[in-house]
Amino acid sequence: MTARKHQLHTKTGDIVRLLEREFAKSCEFLYDRACMSGDEPLVAHQLPLFIGNERTSPEKYCQVDILILRKLPDGRKEIAVIIEIEETGISQIKILGKFLASALCKNYLYDSEEHPVPLSSDVLFVQVIRERNESKYKRQKWDDIDSRIRAILPIKGSGIIDYRLIHGSLNDFEFDGELSAELSKAVADHLKKTRIK
Repeated sequence: MTARKHQLHTKTGDIVRLLEREFAKSCEFLYDRACMSGDEPLVAHQLPLFIGNERTSPEKYCQVDILILRKLPDGRKEIAVIIEIEETGISQIKILGKFLASALCKNYLYDSEEHPVPLSSDVLFVQVIRERNESKYKRQKWDDIDSRIRAILPIKGSGIIDYRLIHGSLNDFEFDGELSAELSKAVADHLKKTRIK
């Protein structure tokens, strides 16, 4: 995928990075390379989620774009927020499939982590969708998916308890845009509400 295809990924990454200062003591923020604009002094990661504790292909169900890990008092970490960004080939099957694949997973496993990092029991899952001249019908479908997924949460056996589907054009995700504020507020509110006291 070229940098041009990653425009919403980098915008979303920029929006989430603005939250890091506020939550630096309680959280760790991880970004896929597609979410980096190139001038950040940050390390990009692959962010694979697994259904078990083994880092094997059969147990890897998906790879996400942004993870926010909650730091626990004993030094361990757990996943608090998952963000998945879709820019091309968007369909309801793809949206629902990405959500379900993540909901079935139990751990983030990566070379830099000594132990598997589990999903917490109170994960927020956010899907960010780039609209490209979508019809009113298609936009209504995204809103319908958002409300239907939220209505069935929590799902038995999954740590995901909250969901947001945020969709709009690239311009809607500018720093002063309505959807930029919506995304930032959804993540910040969740991290505050579920913060370890």
